[in-house]
Parts: sequence; C-alpha cells; structure tokens
Amino acid sequence: MSSAPPAVKKSNFVIFFLIIVGICGAAGFLTLRYVALQGVAARRAQSRERLLAMGKLLADRANTNEGRYPDKIDEVLGAHQTELATNPSWPDEAGYVYVTGVRNSDPPESLLVYENVPPEKRKIGRLVLRRDATVELLTEDQFQKRLSDQESRASAQQRPWRTETVGKAERTTE
Repeated sequence: MSSAPPAVKKSNFVIFFLIIVGICGAAGFLTLRYVALQGVAARRAQSRERLLAMGKLLADRANTNEGRYPDKIDEVLGAHQTELATNPSWPDEAGYVYVTGVRNSDPPESLLVYENVPPEKRKIGRLVLRRDATVELLTEDQFQKRLSDQESRASAQQRPWRTETVGKAERTTE
C-alpha cells in the first residue's frame, strides 16, 4: 500500500505536468526568438554588402569624374541595379535612397545612400553608406540630423541637393 492518498498523487502529477509544459513553452519561445533575430541579422548583413557594393561603384565614378558623384545612380548601377537596389528586408519597396550633390570634398560622414525604411520600422534604425565608404547604423534621430545638416551644407554652397529612390520608384521618401 502506498503511503499517500490517491488525491495527493493526482495533484503532484498535475504540478509536474504544468512545470514540463512551462519549460517546453519557454524553450520554444527562446528558439523562435533566436531564429527571428538571426533572420534580421542575415538581412542586415546582405543590406550592408549591397550598400558597400554601391559605394564602390559610386567611388569609382567619382574618381573618374573630378570628384563629383553622379546626378543619377542609375547611370552607375547599370546591370547591377535589380540586385543592388532591392533591400532584403523590404523587397517590395524601393530599397535605398541616393543623395545627389555629394562631392569628394565633403566631410567623410556625408550620406551617399541610405535604406528606405518603412515608417513603422524606423525605430530599429537605418543603415547608411557614408562618403568614406563605411556603412553605419544610425538611429532615426541621428539619421534625420545628419541628413538635415547635409542639406544645409549643400544649400549654403548653392549646390543642387535632392534624394532619389533606387529601385522601385513608386514609393516616395520622407
């Protein structure tokens, strides 16, 4: 004969079962979160590589054009446009935005190309390609300030300044 009555054994089983279910649920949540974060990191790495590739093409053009970057990025991307202009995080949107009017004499942190991030996703930051060929992740506030400062510099020097979407042109910027 057992020492505990049957009701106690039944309640111990329920507690044990709930603990096991809780552990499995937590493990599943952590696994799914890890997989999602890895996907975000992979897409961000692809976007970084695309920005660097565009930067190399733009720098080559500027070096052969008296330090001036082209007015239209389509002139530079050519056959690579479909691949490079698609942001892996938002493939159905215009992938990137090109800032015209940049010159080699501008500060190294001047923006050349930046991710076209949907408004609801801007809290995660944006990858930007700087004139010095580095890619940087900026918060939305940092990005807006840098873009505004760059526009002010161009206006003070009476240079044309505008932004142009790269890829699907249906989407407007800012």
